Amino acid sequence: MGLTLTAHAVTDRGFFRDRNEDAIAVDTWFSQAEHGVATTFRMPLARPTVLAVADGVGGQPGGDVASRVALMELIAGKDRLASASGICGGMRSIHDRIRSVGRSTGLTGMATTVAGIAVGPGSLRVFNVGDSRVYLAGPDGALRQQSLDDVVRDAFGNPTHVLTQCLGRPGQAPQPNISGPGDGPREGGMGFRAVLCTDGIHSVLDEQLIERALLERSGLDCIDYLVETAIRRGSRDNYSLIIVEVGE
Repeated sequence: MGLTLTAHAVTDRGFFRDRNEDAIAVDTWFSQAEHGVATTFRMPLARPTVLAVADGVGGQPGGDVASRVALMELIAGKDRLASASGICGGMRSIHDRIRSVGRSTGLTGMATTVAGIAVGPGSLRVFNVGDSRVYLAGPDGALRQQSLDDVVRDAFGNPTHVLTQCLGRPGQAPQPNISGPGDGPREGGMGFRAVLCTDGIHSVLDEQLIERALLERSGLDCIDYLVETAIRRGSRDNYSLIIVEVGE
C-alpha cells in the first residue's frame, strides 16, 4: 500500500492588518485569502510535493507581492526540491525573482520569509529562510521545531522579530536552513506529521500547546482550535497554518 498525504491549510489577514501579506501553498494550490476558510487536501504521495508558508516582511513595500511571488515560484520549481542542492538553487532563484519584480514594479526592497517541506515517496526535506516555522512530530507524538529562526536574539537568548535573512532583501542571497532525512517517508515505511506556520501563530502558541492539540484533535477541528486560540491569545498579525500527515 502506498503513502497518502493529507493536509489542512488556512491563511487569513486577521483582525488588525489591512491586507494579508502571508501566503500558503499545497502542491500546486496557492492561497493569499483575506478571509480564509480552512481547506483539506488528500492525495497519493506518488511524486514530489511541496507545502509551504510565506510571510511578507512588515515595514517594507509589497510584502504581499513578495510572499506571492515566492510561493508561485516555489510551486513552479517544486520538482527540483528533493535535494539540498536543489533547494539552495531554488531559494537563490526565488530571491532573484523577487528583486527583479520589485525593481520592475516600484517595490524595491520587498522581501519575505518562507518555510516548507519537500516530500516524495522516498524523501523528506525541511527548509526555511526567516522566522516562519516547521515542526515535526516524532513517533512518540512529541513535537519539535525542525526549522531554524533567522533572527537576532536578545541578551537572554530569546528570539526577537529582527530578521537576519529573508528572500528579496538587497545584498547577498540568503542561505536556506535545510534539514530532514533524505530517506524519509517511503513505500511501506514510516509516515510523519508536520505543522507549518507563520509568526501570527507561533508567536502566541508554544510547542506544547500545538503538540497537545495534534494529539487530542484531528483535521479541521485542530486547525480551527489553533487559530481560535491564537486569536484569543492576542495575535495581531496575519496568520497561516498547515497541518500535514503522511501515512499508509
